[in-house]
Amino acid sequence: MIRVLLVEDNPGDAKRAIEMLREKEKGQIEVTHVERLSSALRRLNQESFDAIVMDQTLVDTHGLDTLDLIQAALGRLPIVVLGEKDNEAADHRMIQHGAQEVVMKDGSTAAQLTRAVRHAVERKKAEQNLSYLAQQDPLTTLANRVLFRDRMIHAVAMAKRKKQVVGLVLCGLDRFKETLWACGQEMGDLLLNGRARHVANAGFIVAPDWRGKGLGWLLGTTMLAHAKQLGYRGVIFNLVFSENVVARRLWDKLGFKELGAIPGAVRKNDGTYQDAVIMFRSLLER
Repeated sequence: MIRVLLVEDNPGDAKRAIEMLREKEKGQIEVTHVERLSSALRRLNQESFDAIVMDQTLVDTHGLDTLDLIQAALGRLPIVVLGEKDNEAADHRMIQHGAQEVVMKDGSTAAQLTRAVRHAVERKKAEQNLSYLAQQDPLTTLANRVLFRDRMIHAVAMAKRKKQVVGLVLCGLDRFKETLWACGQEMGDLLLNGRARHVANAGFIVAPDWRGKGLGWLLGTTMLAHAKQLGYRGVIFNLVFSENVVARRLWDKLGFKELGAIPGAVRKNDGTYQDAVIMFRSLLER
């Protein structure tokens, strides 16, 4: 079963798209229809979908940032755009911003639309798998050197821009080298694997222009669902600014507990400092 969220503000076009998807894949595709992007974000916050089918006029109205927004919040979901006219340059730009497929409304058959949805879902899965293999250590599933370096560069650049402090915590296993020498590489791998992979780590910030739209909740619930699905026993959220009451209230609603604070870890624009709070939630409770 493929669950599709259709975002289409034209009732006639929406009805035709729903009929096409259901006609070709009887009982295999379930379609939920909304008319507005804001409604789509709310449904994505409440339910799980496998793909988004979106009217091109919504992209034209809100700009290509619409695709960037959905990709930032839900990069795992493939997007199929229903095009109004054959415009190869516009199609290319939408694909560059995260769309998997562009299907013309006029002239497309039920088979073509359903094939586009299925191919988009499979292609997205393949992309995620390749990205995972390229950026994660196969033994511990932690970020490898390439991904760690990229994240560190990004964190340092953001800290410089906002005049903040970046903290790097180095963790090691006591007498790990001695274990390798005494018991061999295989035993060392088992030890490292068992110690490192059961707690997930997360961290993200919503850009100021997009705050107040429910994106923080959407990102948090999506992250928790993924972590639980992957078998993690708990999640650490890196840093929440102590003076950010809205963010602390959000993580509290999501079931996180405050483990402690790093004094003066955040430098504000006025030159003063505030603490950074470390949050944790167990995934065994629910």
